[in-house]
Amino acid sequence: RANRARGGLGDDDVRSIIESENMRERERLTARGRQSISETDMRQARRLLTNKRERWRQQLVNEASTNLRQLIPTFPPDKKLSKHDVLRYSARYIVYMQHQLYDLLEQQQLQSGEHPGAAKKKAQ
Repeated sequence: RANRARGGLGDDDVRSIIESENMRERERLTARGRQSISETDMRQARRLLTNKRERWRQQLVNEASTNLRQLIPTFPPDKKLSKHDVLRYSARYIVYMQHQLYDLLEQQQLQSGEHPGAAKKKAQ
């Protein structure tokens, strides 16, 4: 069940994939009287599952990159960014926003009469 919640597949799913991907071979084996799944079939099923998990993982990475891309200010606003650029600009934007926060905290401390160097200590 834990595998299913994370997008993985259970034993029943493995059997279903084997049956759908390799139906003729399965029928041939059944006709011979073999009811169990062969080692070759299991290897093929594992490979199919591994490929499916990798496609799922790549889809999640792409979705996350797209979501992050929408949060990063760019000029022009509709500029297409690669995943690498999205990560680079994200790191820069986080540093920029951190500096903005420090500046805001220092301004508030100056207005309240506190020592301005304490802003960085409070933010951290």
